[in-house]
Formats: sequence, structure tokens, C-alpha cells
Amino acid sequence: MNTTLKIAVAALTLGVAAPAMAQQIDISTITCGDAVAMSAEELTLTVAFIDGYTGGEAADPVLDVERLNADLTKVGEVCAADPAVTLMEAMKSALASE
Repeated sequence: MNTTLKIAVAALTLGVAAPAMAQQIDISTITCGDAVAMSAEELTLTVAFIDGYTGGEAADPVLDVERLNADLTKVGEVCAADPAVTLMEAMKSALASE
């Protein structure tokens, strides 16, 4: 499944409870290539965490699923161009123009 589609699917499932992952993960090290290999549940949890983390940095406590879906399309484009970039860098890069 390509990166854009996989990230979009993950965004669409944000309303569904995902099981907690048992391990500790340094989110800042996950690359776009790693994201492609994740299960839908892992990717959903990861994307939700990053969105919350970056929202906290911006003092924006609102979860807007429609905005997130649109943003993730942009992130998918960044990831498709460079699978070695971290997912957090891709999100910050894709959303820098906003």
C-alpha cells in the first residue's frame, strides 16, 4: 500500500479505538518508510500522537479530523518524495506553509 493511501486510511480510523502498543517507541525516529510497514492500528496511534504533540507545541488543543485528513495528504506527498525522512519532519515540513 503506498504511503499516501496508508496515511489517509490511518487518518480515517482516528475515531476508532486502537489497541495500545506494549512497547516504548521514540516517535521522532520513525521514518516514512517505517510508517509504510506499520499496521493500521500502529500508524493511527502514531499519527494521532504526532498531531497531538505538534498541536501542543502550537497551543492548539482542537482535533479537527477533516483538517487532519487534508494535512495527511500533504504529508503523504512529502513521504513519497523521501521515505527516509522522519514522519515528524514530514508533518512539520508539509504543514509549514499553514
